[in-house]
Amino acid sequence: MAPLIVAVVCQAFYTVMAQRGAMLGGLEEKGRSLNELMVDVVGPSLALDDLHGVQEGLGYIQKDADFAFAATLTSAGQVAGYQGPARERDQLLNLVTVVSQPRFIATHNLLVALAPLAPGTTRLGTVAIGLKTMHVRAAVTRMAIRVVLIAFAGILVALAVVHLLASAIVRRNQDLKLIMDNVAQGFLTVRQDGTLLPEHSAILETWFGAWRDGQHFWTYLGGAVPEAREGIESLWTNVTENVLPVEVSLAQLPARITTGGKIFDIAYQPILKGENLTHVLIVISDVTARVEQENAAVYQRELLSLFQWRCRDRKGLLDFASDASRLVDRLMDPASGDGVALKRDLHTLKGNCSVFGLASLVTLCQEMECHLEDGGVSLRDVDRCRLRAAWDSVQQRLQQLGASDTADGLEIEQSEYQAILNAIQAGAPYCELDDLARRWTLEPVKQRLTRLGEQASALASRMKRDNLVVRITAWGIRLPGQVLAPFWNTATHLIRNAIDHGVESSDERIAAGKAAEGVIELRSVIRDDQLVVEIEDDGRGIDWTKLATRAQKMGLPSTTRDDLVNALFSDGVSTRDQVTDYSGRGVGMSAVRAACIETGGSVRVWSRPGQGTRFEFCWPAALLLGPAASPPAPPSDTEAVRPRPVLDGPWEAAPQARGAALPALST
Repeated sequence: MAPLIVAVVCQAFYTVMAQRGAMLGGLEEKGRSLNELMVDVVGPSLALDDLHGVQEGLGYIQKDADFAFAATLTSAGQVAGYQGPARERDQLLNLVTVVSQPRFIATHNLLVALAPLAPGTTRLGTVAIGLKTMHVRAAVTRMAIRVVLIAFAGILVALAVVHLLASAIVRRNQDLKLIMDNVAQGFLTVRQDGTLLPEHSAILETWFGAWRDGQHFWTYLGGAVPEAREGIESLWTNVTENVLPVEVSLAQLPARITTGGKIFDIAYQPILKGENLTHVLIVISDVTARVEQENAAVYQRELLSLFQWRCRDRKGLLDFASDASRLVDRLMDPASGDGVALKRDLHTLKGNCSVFGLASLVTLCQEMECHLEDGGVSLRDVDRCRLRAAWDSVQQRLQQLGASDTADGLEIEQSEYQAILNAIQAGAPYCELDDLARRWTLEPVKQRLTRLGEQASALASRMKRDNLVVRITAWGIRLPGQVLAPFWNTATHLIRNAIDHGVESSDERIAAGKAAEGVIELRSVIRDDQLVVEIEDDGRGIDWTKLATRAQKMGLPSTTRDDLVNALFSDGVSTRDQVTDYSGRGVGMSAVRAACIETGGSVRVWSRPGQGTRFEFCWPAALLLGPAASPPAPPSDTEAVRPRPVLDGPWEAAPQARGAALPALST
């Protein structure tokens, strides 16, 4: 307000002085005109020494409103004529002197205009006209008063406007403060360096303690959430140094913190001046209730999924629980320094949990995988605790569903039941009947393949691949329940890759001259005294060129096709350009090979671009079935003549023990 008053006063002073100067200028012009008149009127009389005529001539201008006096001097300085107040004659004549050029003399009350009387080249004397300035002073005074009154009125109006605006701002701030103090969110603003501004929501002090202006944001939060302080402080340097785009720098800051049993989400909004960051608006929300509701909904969905699996495939659910417990126990071991096996186990656990609808464990495993991808060499203690708590929760639900006990029933197919009846009716020897009955206690391989087929169908549905057909051929093979458990529990990676990498969409297949429906075939057979499990799709086939490029980037051999197959099963190698929820981390295939080798098997690969890919896993039949076990019946003609795509191969992957770093593989 003070600058406004000073500006108004200066403007008023300037206006008054300018008007005064203009009025005095007008008075001077009047004096100059009267002097010119007197030169013409009294000049001739003075030349003739007619003093009476000079006196009369000076009297012509007495009626002028501004007239004060008039006088004429001879060239010798003698008074030749005077008109004006007699009492002030001597005082006024003291102002008059002989001049050779027109000039003005100003006093407090008078403006005296002097002009030479010089007709031609003869200098006769000087004429002086005195004009009163009181009218000018009066006019200037009146104007000054008007200007001051107008300025004062303007100041009053300005004060009123400022008061109204200030009142509106105060009311708005009060309303905003009232809103901020009565919402469930905490609003605050920080400078670019992270220091707090005074404005904030009152609820923040309830959550995190007393407010201190100028304190750093991370220091303020650190009083209630010590673990958040270091993370925010270290990442805030990206905001202040402008190395990255501001949106990227803010996105790296912690978005969720937990303290006192409450969960808070943090959102960061940049405030820019032009292109420069000046402040950051931070919104903190208590999402405890929402997260609890979401967790409760997830809990119910997971419980429903487990219940459905309990009703549909209790044995499969038990196998999953057993293998997942084994994986969790291995992941809980802080002494394990095997980073390769750690990633394989974590990836396998995530994939199997996804199959059984355990979204909370999938999310947790995904976060832990990201930590390892960002340079972590082992699981953090907090991650182990979270994983243990999550798996314990799953086991409690399994107990509630009565699915935590070992299966005590037998599952036989109609064909197996008919086979033993036929043997009895044919009078088969006891040993043959005993062999047929004992085989019922073994696990049907068809059950495992069917489980993989259901996983493939469910995954295809989630990925909107409705054109997938799954075919299963098992031919009555049975195995001891846990002998191939590590392999079966990692085989889901093959299914995910076949759908995500291999089988095309309907439009792609039709454009390539193929049937709209993509096919995944799951087979088991005894061939040349070996148990063979095949997983085959008729999709894109392996992109050997891209695989070679990826392997070369990792320094892996890529000279021969065998090198490329070994690269295919190497940790960290994937032909996916981006990591998805289903594949792309380059861990699943290495986990499958490790499990196959661990159980005494070997791997062979067939593939042809545009035709498909077949993975063949082989184990010695005697090792799995035992010398006394009878091989299953050969396939029927219908099963045997099903057409199969012509693929290149086979190429055998080099053996690799579980957890060992794979040799330098290249593409």
